[in-house]
Amino acid sequence: MEELIQDQLEGEDKLLICNSSLLLGIKIDKDRDCNQIADALAKRFPESFSPSNLEAYVNNLNLKTWD
Repeated sequence: MEELIQDQLEGEDKLLICNSSLLLGIKIDKDRDCNQIADALAKRFPESFSPSNLEAYVNNLNLKTWD
């Protein structure tokens, strides 16, 4: 299994992260992209999310915590 490296979280094609547990060697804010999640979901799954329910959906996800 390939491990996540910092380069995958930087640059133009970076992965979005929000409320994420990261490996100890990763020096990036775990909530860096929280303000971009709603737009990314709307673009990727336009049939599943309407503007009226998207913000509530993302806010609910942000309430989750991981052990």
